[in-house]
Amino acid sequence: MSNKHTIHIIHEPLFTFAWDKAENVNLILFSEDGNKILAVKKEGGFDILRGFRDWDDDTIEDAARREANDQASATLDAVTIAAVLSTQGELLSEVSYELVMTAYVKSRGPRRAWQETECKFIDKETFLARYTSGDREEMEVLIGMAEDFRVRRNIGKSNNNSFQAQF
Repeated sequence: MSNKHTIHIIHEPLFTFAWDKAENVNLILFSEDGNKILAVKKEGGFDILRGFRDWDDDTIEDAARREANDQASATLDAVTIAAVLSTQGELLSEVSYELVMTAYVKSRGPRRAWQETECKFIDKETFLARYTSGDREEMEVLIGMAEDFRVRRNIGKSNNNSFQAQF
Protein backbone atom coordinates (compact mmCIF):
# COMPACT_ATOMS: atom_id res chain seq x y z
CA MET A 1 0.00 0.00 0.00
CA SER A 2 1.44 3.38 -0.98
CA ASN A 3 1.03 6.53 1.08
CA LYS A 4 -1.58 8.88 -0.27
CA HIS A 5 -0.83 12.58 -0.46
CA THR A 6 -3.18 15.42 0.18
CA ILE A 7 -2.24 18.44 -1.93
CA HIS A 8 -2.67 21.87 -0.35
CA ILE A 9 -2.21 25.20 -2.07
CA ILE A 10 0.17 27.45 -0.23
CA HIS A 11 -2.50 30.06 0.51
CA GLU A 12 -4.27 27.79 3.00
CA PRO A 13 -3.38 29.39 6.37
CA LEU A 14 -3.80 26.08 8.19
CA PHE A 15 -0.87 24.58 6.30
CA THR A 16 1.63 27.42 6.32
CA PHE A 17 3.23 25.94 9.45
CA ALA A 18 4.14 22.89 7.34
CA TRP A 19 6.65 24.95 5.35
CA ASP A 20 9.04 25.00 8.32
CA LYS A 21 8.43 21.34 9.14
CA ALA A 22 9.04 20.03 5.62
CA GLU A 23 12.38 18.36 5.04
CA ASN A 24 11.68 16.97 1.55
CA VAL A 25 11.59 19.03 -1.62
CA ASN A 26 10.02 18.09 -4.95
CA LEU A 27 11.25 20.30 -7.78
CA ILE A 28 9.14 21.03 -10.84
CA LEU A 29 11.62 22.98 -12.94
CA PHE A 30 10.84 24.57 -16.28
CA SER A 31 12.96 25.57 -19.25
CA GLU A 32 13.38 29.32 -19.69
CA ASP A 33 10.49 29.44 -22.18
CA GLY A 34 8.30 27.40 -19.79
CA ASN A 35 7.54 24.71 -22.40
CA LYS A 36 9.64 21.86 -21.01
CA ILE A 37 10.23 20.19 -17.65
CA LEU A 38 13.64 19.23 -16.32
CA ALA A 39 13.28 15.49 -15.79
CA VAL A 40 15.41 12.80 -14.20
CA LYS A 41 15.78 9.55 -16.15
CA LYS A 42 14.67 6.74 -13.89
CA GLU A 43 14.08 3.03 -14.55
CA GLY A 44 12.84 3.35 -18.12
CA GLY A 45 10.86 6.49 -17.36
CA PHE A 46 11.11 9.94 -15.84
CA ASP A 47 10.69 11.69 -12.50
CA ILE A 48 11.07 15.21 -11.16
CA LEU A 49 14.10 16.18 -9.10
CA ARG A 50 13.62 15.37 -5.43
CA GLY A 51 15.75 15.87 -2.37
CA PHE A 52 16.12 16.51 1.31
CA ARG A 53 17.14 19.42 3.46
CA ASP A 54 20.76 18.95 4.56
CA TRP A 55 22.30 20.12 7.81
CA ASP A 56 23.98 23.07 6.08
CA ASP A 57 20.89 24.32 4.20
CA ASP A 58 19.69 27.43 6.02
CA THR A 59 16.33 27.37 4.26
CA ILE A 60 14.23 24.99 2.20
CA GLU A 61 15.00 27.25 -0.79
CA ASP A 62 18.71 26.59 -0.18
CA ALA A 63 17.92 22.86 -0.28
CA ALA A 64 16.05 23.26 -3.58
CA ARG A 65 18.90 25.21 -5.19
CA ARG A 66 21.51 22.73 -3.92
CA GLU A 67 19.54 19.71 -5.17
CA ALA A 68 19.10 21.32 -8.62
CA ASN A 69 22.83 21.97 -8.80
CA ASP A 70 23.83 18.55 -7.41
CA GLN A 71 21.49 16.50 -9.61
CA ALA A 72 21.34 18.53 -12.82
CA SER A 73 24.12 21.15 -12.69
CA ALA A 74 21.28 23.68 -12.87
CA THR A 75 21.06 27.21 -11.53
CA LEU A 76 17.57 28.55 -10.85
CA ASP A 77 15.83 31.88 -10.96
CA ALA A 78 13.38 32.75 -8.16
CA VAL A 79 12.27 29.60 -6.34
CA THR A 80 8.62 29.49 -5.33
CA ILE A 81 6.60 27.06 -3.23
CA ALA A 82 3.73 25.82 -5.42
CA ALA A 83 2.10 23.31 -3.05
CA VAL A 84 2.40 21.46 0.23
CA LEU A 85 1.97 17.68 0.27
CA SER A 86 0.88 15.99 3.46
CA THR A 87 0.91 12.27 4.14
CA GLN A 88 -0.99 10.82 7.07
CA GLY A 89 0.84 8.24 9.16
CA GLU A 90 -0.69 5.41 11.12
CA LEU A 91 -1.48 7.71 14.06
CA LEU A 92 -3.41 10.96 13.69
CA SER A 93 -0.44 12.86 15.06
CA GLU A 94 1.87 11.37 12.42
CA VAL A 95 1.72 13.70 9.44
CA SER A 96 4.71 14.33 7.20
CA TYR A 97 5.04 17.29 4.88
CA GLU A 98 6.84 17.83 1.59
CA LEU A 99 7.09 21.00 -0.44
CA VAL A 100 6.57 21.20 -4.18
CA MET A 101 8.81 23.99 -5.41
CA THR A 102 9.04 25.49 -8.85
CA ALA A 103 11.45 27.70 -10.77
CA TYR A 104 12.75 28.40 -14.22
CA VAL A 105 16.21 27.01 -14.92
CA LYS A 106 18.56 29.89 -15.70
CA SER A 107 21.44 27.73 -16.88
CA ARG A 108 22.77 24.18 -16.94
CA GLY A 109 26.35 23.12 -16.75
CA PRO A 110 27.80 19.85 -18.03
CA ARG A 111 26.98 16.62 -16.24
CA ARG A 112 29.64 15.88 -13.66
CA ALA A 113 31.24 12.43 -13.44
CA TRP A 114 29.97 11.91 -9.89
CA GLN A 115 26.35 12.74 -10.66
CA GLU A 116 24.16 9.67 -10.28
CA THR A 117 21.23 11.03 -12.24
CA GLU A 118 20.85 11.89 -15.91
CA CYS A 119 18.59 14.88 -16.44
CA LYS A 120 17.15 16.47 -19.56
CA PHE A 121 14.40 18.84 -20.62
CA ILE A 122 11.33 17.13 -22.10
CA ASP A 123 7.85 18.34 -22.99
CA LYS A 124 5.10 17.93 -20.40
CA GLU A 125 3.11 15.32 -22.36
CA THR A 126 6.14 13.04 -22.82
CA PHE A 127 7.05 13.47 -19.16
CA LEU A 128 3.57 12.51 -17.98
CA ALA A 129 3.33 9.57 -20.39
CA ARG A 130 6.61 8.18 -19.06
CA TYR A 131 6.31 9.25 -15.40
CA THR A 132 7.15 6.17 -13.34
CA SER A 133 7.57 7.32 -9.74
CA GLY A 134 4.02 7.66 -8.49
CA ASP A 135 0.48 8.56 -9.35
CA ARG A 136 0.39 10.14 -12.82
CA GLU A 137 -2.84 12.03 -12.09
CA GLU A 138 -1.31 13.54 -8.95
CA MET A 139 1.77 14.63 -10.90
CA GLU A 140 -0.40 16.21 -13.59
CA VAL A 141 -2.17 18.27 -10.89
CA LEU A 142 1.17 19.32 -9.36
CA ILE A 143 2.60 20.36 -12.72
CA GLY A 144 -0.56 22.36 -13.41
CA MET A 145 -0.23 24.09 -10.05
CA ALA A 146 3.44 24.86 -10.71
CA GLU A 147 2.64 26.24 -14.19
CA ASP A 148 -0.19 28.33 -12.76
CA PHE A 149 2.04 29.70 -10.03
CA ARG A 150 4.76 30.62 -12.54
CA VAL A 151 2.19 32.40 -14.76
CA ARG A 152 0.70 34.31 -11.82
CA ARG A 153 4.17 35.31 -10.68
CA ASN A 154 5.01 36.59 -14.16
CA ILE A 155 1.87 38.71 -14.48
CA GLY A 156 1.69 39.78 -10.84
CA LYS A 157 -1.69 38.28 -10.03
CA SER A 158 -2.59 36.22 -7.00
CA ASN A 159 -5.26 33.63 -6.61
CA ASN A 160 -6.74 32.94 -3.21
CA ASN A 161 -9.05 30.10 -4.23
CA SER A 162 -8.62 27.00 -2.11
CA PHE A 163 -7.61 23.75 -3.71
CA GLN A 164 -7.31 20.40 -2.07
CA ALA A 165 -7.17 16.99 -3.69
CA GLN A 166 -6.79 13.52 -2.24
CA PHE A 167 -4.75 10.92 -4.12
